[in-house]
Amino acid sequence: MKDNWYLILELEFDPAEKNPEVINKRIKEKVAYWNKRKTMPVDDARECERLAKKHKEIEADMGDETIRIRMASEAVAEVSDKVDPKIKQIGKDGFIVSVK
Repeated sequence: MKDNWYLILELEFDPAEKNPEVINKRIKEKVAYWNKRKTMPVDDARECERLAKKHKEIEADMGDETIRIRMASEAVAEVSDKVDPKIKQIGKDGFIVSVK
């Protein structure tokens, strides 16, 4: 699956964050975080290194409204696919029930 910058940057995607200042600030924060962690002995160091190298791609994609709209829609679908089955298990009284 292709990286979804809304999910990786932890930006609002429903409704989608559109403000370039907010988006660019988050990109800078995340790149700084990834650059710091990529050299540390942590479990996600390789992932941080991979994402830090993609910062130009992230900036380009998030600067393109068409790509941004598509990614926001894909983020909604991805999260919904994970959450919806769990919600279906909760009965009307708030108890966990079996779903057949």
